[in-house]
Amino acid sequence: MCYFLGLNKWHRDFARRFADTAGLKLLALPHLDHYTPYDEGYADELLYDVSPEDFINLIKNASYVLTDSFHGTMFSVNYSKQFFTFRRFSGSSAMSTNTRIESLAARLGIHSRLVSETDTPEDLLSRKLDTEALAQRAADFRASSLAFLAHALEAKS
Repeated sequence: MCYFLGLNKWHRDFARRFADTAGLKLLALPHLDHYTPYDEGYADELLYDVSPEDFINLIKNASYVLTDSFHGTMFSVNYSKQFFTFRRFSGSSAMSTNTRIESLAARLGIHSRLVSETDTPEDLLSRKLDTEALAQRAADFRASSLAFLAHALEAKS
């Protein structure tokens, strides 16, 4: 399942090669932030008018999730999915939000899930994610975040 917000042709080309290499059907949500001509024709099935519930179920039931989205990454983590995250922006882009993804990767120890232009589909398919260990790191992160918020709210009282 592909959830791309950016306008990167190579993400879609890579996703097509990944699906072909893995022998999987490729589903995609097209034209999410903007009309993207690259969304036409790269997937086996384009899914329009997907409800929030359908979106969650697509991630929950995917064999792999390919995304350039922080939220796509987090839903993949929460549902213990095999996933790969692309950087949506070039390093020089003033609009880049890549730091959110990179901070998350550092915090959860998932740098191997970040895709670079030198990777191949075979490289990615050889990177198996220990979803149980990741779920524990995510739970620990969630607990420390909630404790931080509770402490901050108590200090305001």
